[in-house]
Amino acid sequence: MFGFQRDSVRNQREHLILLLANVHIRLEPKPDPLSKLDDRAVDVVMTKLFSNYRKWCKFLSRKHSLRFPQGAQPQEIQQR
Repeated sequence: MFGFQRDSVRNQREHLILLLANVHIRLEPKPDPLSKLDDRAVDVVMTKLFSNYRKWCKFLSRKHSLRFPQGAQPQEIQQR
């Protein structure tokens, strides 16, 4: 409606891309090919993001609302 929502989404998208790129370029051993995002970078960013979220929920004495399919690992879910 006012346009700031669109800008906010763009900023958040850019921030996520830069987070992934930062982690990706620092991976050891180096990904092959370097031009393709390595799954390990997604795992690292996802773990950090959800870790902060879980800590925040604990601080607020609330249960987190992360839901993964039963028996699935977060690494499997990101592939979808």
